[in-house]
Order: sequence, then structure tokens, then C-alpha cells
Amino acid sequence: LTADSLAEAIEQGLDIQLNSQKEKVKYVEVFNTSFWPRTDVAKFASSVDLSRATLRDDAGNLHPLQAVGSKEWIFLAKDVPPLSSRAYIIVFEKGKKPSSQTTLRMAGSQMSNEHVSIRMNEKTGAISELITTSDGKNYAAAEGLNAYVYSGRNAKNPIVNETVKTIVPVAQGPVAATMRITSAPAGTHSLQQDITLYKGLKRVDIQNVIDKKKSYEYENIRFAF
Repeated sequence: LTADSLAEAIEQGLDIQLNSQKEKVKYVEVFNTSFWPRTDVAKFASSVDLSRATLRDDAGNLHPLQAVGSKEWIFLAKDVPPLSSRAYIIVFEKGKKPSSQTTLRMAGSQMSNEHVSIRMNEKTGAISELITTSDGKNYAAAEGLNAYVYSGRNAKNPIVNETVKTIVPVAQGPVAATMRITSAPAGTHSLQQDITLYKGLKRVDIQNVIDKKKSYEYENIRFAF
């Protein structure tokens, strides 16, 4: 089996356990196959409504859940031991939703968590500022990070994207926040760029989705960093 099929099989098995009966839902277990402790976002599927649920680890700490789509949920799995696992008990709150306090912030073309502050260029869609709170330095180059560039063969006549239409938040919760940039640069019908930050993680996730125009000419599409 490939890694993808194994992951899918594990996810389907977890979904079956969670969906059997709500009162039988007890825990989610996260496995760490690395040789070092890991803190990262974990995702699982369940058709059970977990909007009034939270997770409690073996030390009694509570971890909020955030919906992703209609049947998937994410949470921050902290300090999972190497070559081991950590179990999180699913606790359903009665009469109220769990606290959704978060360090994630979004305003205009900016977003931040406790570790990183990001600003998007409203014309090109590139990340013009990536500043870490630990040293205050901007790690984005002059042209920015994740800048779309279209050119001919051997990088002839490069065209930088300057067609941004919107920069809007599409997800904001206790675990993750995502900003979406839409444009229609050269060589495409559309370009969708999602920038995601997570509470407590020193990481930026970038997803670029291109609706490509049909072309039989020599061309080059890249994202500059």
C-alpha cells in the first residue's frame, strides 16, 4: 500500500468508529512515527456533529476543534512523543459551545499569530511581509514570496501578476485562519492562493490553484520565493 492509501484507510476506520453512535465516541489517537517529539495540526473525518465538543489530553489540557468543510475536523496535537502516540478524549459540552479564544488575527490584507505576521501585496498577491515576532525581521524578498510569474521559453519576457481582484478571509477559528487571494494573471483563467496560519505553530501553509488556459506555445509558470 502507498502512504496515501494507508492514510485513507486509517481515516476511514476512524470515521466508522466515530459515526457508529454518538454516545460511543470516546477518543482520537494521534501517532508520531518520527524519532523526535512533534507538535502539528491533526485532521480527521466524522459526520458526527462535533461543534459542541472539545478534546482533553492525558494531562487534562483542553484542545479546541475546528470544522474544515462539512465532515472534517482539525486540532493542534501538542508534544506527541517520538515513535508513540497521544490519545485525546472527546468531551461534549452541554448547553454551550467550547471556548474559541485564539491568537489568530486577520484584518484587510494582513494576518498574524503569536509567532508570525504576514502582509499580502494588494496588487500582486505576493507575501510582501513575513515578520517573525522573535527577531522582528522581514523574511520576504523585494518582490515578495509566492509571487506568480509567467514567461516564455527560458524565462523570456517575464510577466508578474498584477491582477488581484480580492483578498478575503475564508476561514477563521481557534485552530487555523486562511486568507484567499483571487486573480487572473497571464496564462490562466484564474488563480486562487490560500495562505494559512495556525495557532501556536511557526509555519505558513500556501496552496496555489491554477485554472490554466490551453496553450501550445513554449511557456513557463512559476512562483518566486
